[in-house]
Amino acid sequence: MKLNKGLGTVIGTVIFLLIAISVIGSLLLISYRSQLFATEISQAQTITSLKNAEHLKVKLPNNLGGNNGGGNSVYICVQNTGTVASQVRWVIVAQAQLINNQISISPVCVISKNVVIQPGQTVQIQLPTNTLTYLLNGDAVGVVTAYGNVFWNGGNLLENLGGG
Repeated sequence: MKLNKGLGTVIGTVIFLLIAISVIGSLLLISYRSQLFATEISQAQTITSLKNAEHLKVKLPNNLGGNNGGGNSVYICVQNTGTVASQVRWVIVAQAQLINNQISISPVCVISKNVVIQPGQTVQIQLPTNTLTYLLNGDAVGVVTAYGNVFWNGGNLLENLGGG
């Protein structure tokens, strides 16, 4: 009888230790996942803040009809008026139309680019010559940044349409 009494205590202690280890392991896992979630939230807030601080002005050169003297190239000027560096990923040449009092944008050409523009800097981005016809017709040119903002030159219809 005394042997059974000692064995019950040992079994109870082992079960208690297993439960304690399981609880501690679960708490550590929850703590780790919570820390990962907090890190993701912090990164998302940082990216949102950078996205909101980004602002570009897209301009067509005055001598667009002269094709900038290049013969086989046309350029747009992009000025970074924001407070963070911007990475231009794509340039969109689009026809803008007013349909039922709403602006409709139909992309004609999407050109992949990888240009970093520091705050206060203005760069010229080269476009294919087949876009010149659209630019001369007053169609819009937009730049898409790595943060997902789109900034337009205005064109005939998009003069007050900004980025974001």
